Amino acid sequence: MRSHPGRYAQLVSHSPDAIDLEIMRDLNRTFPNHVFFHQRQGPGQQSLFHVLRAYSAMDKQVGVTHSV
Repeated sequence: MRSHPGRYAQLVSHSPDAIDLEIMRDLNRTFPNHVFFHQRQGPGQQSLFHVLRAYSAMDKQVGVTHSV
């Protein structure tokens, strides 16, 4: 973050709605028993959402895919 100031904020703010919906769907299934992530829409899930949103904006080749 020091070498690219503002880049994370830019990536977090740039994401298509379809990706957001996919990320949100998976958040509740990610570490459901971990204290940091168990609260729906809590601080842990919000932090993870922002990281995944930024990553999906940065790496289009990987993106986010829904697993069955």
